[in-house]
Amino acid sequence: MKKFILCISTLCFSAGLFAQDDLLSLVNDDAQKKTKDFATATFKTTRLFNFQTVETQSRHTLDFRISHRFGDLGANNVSNLGYNAFGLDAQASIKLSLEYCFDGKFQIGIGRCNDQKMVDGFAKYRLFRQTTNNSCPVSVTLFAGVYQTYIRTGDQYYANQMDRLSYCDQIMIARKFNRRFSLQLGAAYVHFNTVLYAEDKNDAYFATGLFRLKLTSRTALTAEYALPLNTYYDVAANKLAQTTRFPSMAVGFDIETGGHVFQIGISNSFGLDEPEFLANTEKVWGLEQIRIGFNISRVFDL
Repeated sequence: MKKFILCISTLCFSAGLFAQDDLLSLVNDDAQKKTKDFATATFKTTRLFNFQTVETQSRHTLDFRISHRFGDLGANNVSNLGYNAFGLDAQASIKLSLEYCFDGKFQIGIGRCNDQKMVDGFAKYRLFRQTTNNSCPVSVTLFAGVYQTYIRTGDQYYANQMDRLSYCDQIMIARKFNRRFSLQLGAAYVHFNTVLYAEDKNDAYFATGLFRLKLTSRTALTAEYALPLNTYYDVAANKLAQTTRFPSMAVGFDIETGGHVFQIGISNSFGLDEPEFLANTEKVWGLEQIRIGFNISRVFDL
């Protein structure tokens, strides 16, 4: 009888130890999951000023964006700063777009810009996301866009419908170093089905850089730059004015206002679609040729 009681006690004690180990393993698993939380707000919106960021919207959300760029500040002459109301009197570009995210990773969007009468559609996928425990030290996002111009040229420049198409592919790699500073590096490829001059090439490659410096809980300073990597524009002497292009650059200021994010900045780019501001920026970064602009982003939960 004593041996039987001893056996039962031993079994119960062993079961208790196994149960305790199981409970401890569950606690450890929960602790590990908590240490794998993702870094948030590397950038506040899916675009910094002109350029795409690694961010996608939350699942089942719709982002309605309004982007606006005024004319050159000085219209090529500093004395015109006040006369042109710092670009407000000059020709402006505006774009309306809708961006929808399915699951927090995969996002699609459409837009319409008056510059070149451009319609665009894109897909964006968050491949990797930075974690707080650095098991994944960076965020990586892929982007692909297609663009069609509906502008009337009055000649046979766009002989076929396919001639009006252009494309952009990007890979973006970003890291949030601390609660204030984020940096993104990337590569972009732009293809035009048709180019204006024989000296131009159909393909262009760019290295891009973006940063965000949070100033207060609701404001941040931002900047972006695209460096051309190939001689996309072979300039003929008699076509210098028409074929010269410059790197796109912008400096901005983000303001969070609850459900909205308001972005104001200055840029030397007039176009608001990737093929235009990456490959067709015709102004240098100078007081007369930069322009003021703003973006408004409003997100709806669906």
